[in-house]
Amino acid sequence: MKCSVQRLRQDGCRKKGVLPSVVKGSLSVDELTQSAFGRAVRVARLVDSQRPSAAPEVIPSLFDVSLLQISTDRIVLAGFERITSPEGIRDVMQTWVAEISRE
Repeated sequence: MKCSVQRLRQDGCRKKGVLPSVVKGSLSVDELTQSAFGRAVRVARLVDSQRPSAAPEVIPSLFDVSLLQISTDRIVLAGFERITSPEGIRDVMQTWVAEISRE
């Protein structure tokens, strides 16, 4: 489903006084078995809707997704992003607000 997504957190903390940037793409939520977690997890992905077969993620995947709110034109999801940096891998809380595109 085509959406415009705003990420409400930076490094796991709620962004205050800053309007989150909007990223567009195709949103999907699937339950996958992840060897890193040793169990099945729900994963939300936002990929480039112009090139879905190549599936380049526009923003990091959201793991252990919970649905916080749904309406006719908006979905709010919460979970954590797995961020890789020179210091290693870390998980940070994240909330996505997805405005559903009517195109």
